[in-house]
Amino acid sequence: ALYDYTAADDDEVSFMEGDLVSDVTVIDDGWMEGRVERTGEYGMLPSNYVDQSDEEMQLYFAFEPDC
Repeated sequence: ALYDYTAADDDEVSFMEGDLVSDVTVIDDGWMEGRVERTGEYGMLPSNYVDQSDEEMQLYFAFEPDC
């Protein structure tokens, strides 16, 4: 994560700068769902708070087919 974020609704997750987000699903241009690795919480988060290159890698690993 690029910045700290405090959840504003029950379906959102809070996170801190530097946190890693996994299990990412893009909702639309502004929001995604994902799991904050540090806390284990899963929910919605603003996509502009996450580094795009990290997002692309997490998406790749989330959808990589099993071998």
